[in-house]
Amino acid sequence: MIPENLTYEKLIYDMKKCLQTTGMSVYRHGELVVENYNKILNILNEDKKDNNVRLPNNLKLLLPFLLDRDIIKTYQLFHDCGKPYCLVVDEEGKRHFPNHAIISKMAWEKIYGKDDISELIGMDMDIHLLKNDGIPEFSNRKQWATLVLTGLAEIHANSEIFGGIDSISFKIKYKQIVKRYNAIIKYLDIRIK
Repeated sequence: MIPENLTYEKLIYDMKKCLQTTGMSVYRHGELVVENYNKILNILNEDKKDNNVRLPNNLKLLLPFLLDRDIIKTYQLFHDCGKPYCLVVDEEGKRHFPNHAIISKMAWEKIYGKDDISELIGMDMDIHLLKNDGIPEFSNRKQWATLVLTGLAEIHANSEIFGGIDSISFKIKYKQIVKRYNAIIKYLDIRIK
């Protein structure tokens, strides 16, 4: 349950105390997403290669559609900020965060009200759960490119824990995002000039 008088300081404290997974806090996960996003942006902007990063060849097409960098950084750092308030541990000791995107949006709004960051937080899982029939609606959002690139940063951040970019878990999630990204590019009729 979200504290009634939630403050920014309390939110950060709770994120640092809540484990996302063994040995990693929710806050640290947010930091890793920011770091991986910046790494991906550098690769795209400087036409570099990094053997620890897997990206589709046409990913540069989304660069002109990204939102303001400060908004993106804050969103990425706090995208799971509601996890301390929806944590459930099952009989086997596994951690679950039901409806964490909605709870995270509510936690952010309790402090700052509705804004561009709360919108992004509420949409955070959309790229991971997107199906073909949702492509038109998703593609028409101003946030689509930011959500795609953040999704890739999230799975790269998580891959550091679960065996790197060669792990089965990473490959499955990566394939899903790339498939949806390519469908978005096709729907929007964005081509390499």
